[in-house]
Amino acid sequence: MEKKENILVVDDEVEICELIQSHIEGMTNYGVFITHCIDEAIIILQREDIAAVISDVRMPEGDGMELLNTIKSTPPPRPHVIIISGLSKDDEEGMVQSDGLLEHITHEITRDEVKEKGGYSYLSKPLDYEELIKLLDDIIESK
Repeated sequence: MEKKENILVVDDEVEICELIQSHIEGMTNYGVFITHCIDEAIIILQREDIAAVISDVRMPEGDGMELLNTIKSTPPPRPHVIIISGLSKDDEEGMVQSDGLLEHITHEITRDEVKEKGGYSYLSKPLDYEELIKLLDDIIESK
């Protein structure tokens, strides 16, 4: 019997996690764990065999790049990380609303920066689910 591969989705927006989970489960036979915070993601990673992590870059209790650094500091085998973001490079010098306050965005992560830090890829929201599934398939095939 073939082993079922597991994916971990980390995003503070519940609806985003559920949407990603629904697409992955509907288009593949991968198992999907979801969480809304970095601390719980680390616990799941310690307890479960996870092939890939899909993480939002900005969350109230931490960010996806911090999670990537934590994963990269663990001994192999470790999951590949795909960073996702609702902001694009076009929003780099814009203003965003967060907790009722306007925050100035001075820098948004790019695909090259994610790869330089050891991430597998970077995708912008709204996600192209066919592209996401292709990335996940590539990760699983490379194991």
